[in-house]
Amino acid sequence: MTQQELNTRAVKHLLIVEDDQGSSNTLALEFADRGYQVSQISSATELSFPETVVFDAALVDLKLKSESGLVIVEKLHRLYKDCRIVILTGYGSIATAVKAVKLGATNYLTKPASAAQIEAALSAHCSGGCPQIMQSKPTLAKQEREYIESV
Repeated sequence: MTQQELNTRAVKHLLIVEDDQGSSNTLALEFADRGYQVSQISSATELSFPETVVFDAALVDLKLKSESGLVIVEKLHRLYKDCRIVILTGYGSIATAVKAVKLGATNYLTKPASAAQIEAALSAHCSGGCPQIMQSKPTLAKQEREYIESV
């Protein structure tokens, strides 16, 4: 499939890699409602699907409990060359965005991101190999929750 065909067709099969089960389920329900076929995993060890399964897109959390999401980006890019991979993170930086793109990510979003923002990131394509870093301002409540979780 050419890149132009990939850019013009709708994403159909979405893989969500998120270790927070609540977040994963929320994203899965949101994208299932939008017409996507959704699969969910929480680590690289679960990344084993039959050869007949092809993912059009993947949402990968950067910080997983046991590993970095960058490991999964690299594996996904190797297994599914045409898969659009979007990194979701609450800990965004230019350095990790550049590294993610070098490993195969096509976009990079900071949390919180709405389903519409994620869908736009899945549909967008960055030419020239540079990341499209889409940032949204975290709310005070979100910052407070993240601080409490880190403590």
